[in-house]
Amino acid sequence: MRDEDSDESGDLIKDVGVSGSVGVGSGFSGSLTISLGLSRYTAINIAGFYESLEDGDRLDRSWGPELDFVLRFPNPTVVTPFVGTGIGFVRWIREVADAPWDDSGSALGSVFGGLNIAFTRHFGLQISQRRSTWVSDPPRKFSDRSKFEDRSFTRTGLGFVVGF
Repeated sequence: MRDEDSDESGDLIKDVGVSGSVGVGSGFSGSLTISLGLSRYTAINIAGFYESLEDGDRLDRSWGPELDFVLRFPNPTVVTPFVGTGIGFVRWIREVADAPWDDSGSALGSVFGGLNIAFTRHFGLQISQRRSTWVSDPPRKFSDRSKFEDRSFTRTGLGFVVGF
């Protein structure tokens, strides 16, 4: 019988998890993450997102992938904290009155942390916060096209997690 605290199974992937989130309001946003557990304490996350925000005749669409390294802190409670770092690429198009004026992309680096709260052995809730920094020029501001958005930004996420 295998000890739950042991990583001696010989399998490269110890567990697989899927999490996602969807947001609606003045637009649409969605993300999907596949987490490949390398051990009880580490995982590689492969993520993708799409976001479309509308404000009158202005439209801001962005999408991209991200690859993260995650440290998990398992414990005997239903709450599992995690932290990590990752790299990604974001592609964006900004339009006014259906005319694109900022059509570009940039790599970005991120750090993040959060909590997984288990409702059952295979299903739960994930709360996270991610701080990202653009490697090259960020998107331009709608209010003043000669200026760029802030070099760093923070996002908070809430979504469901399914684990296998």
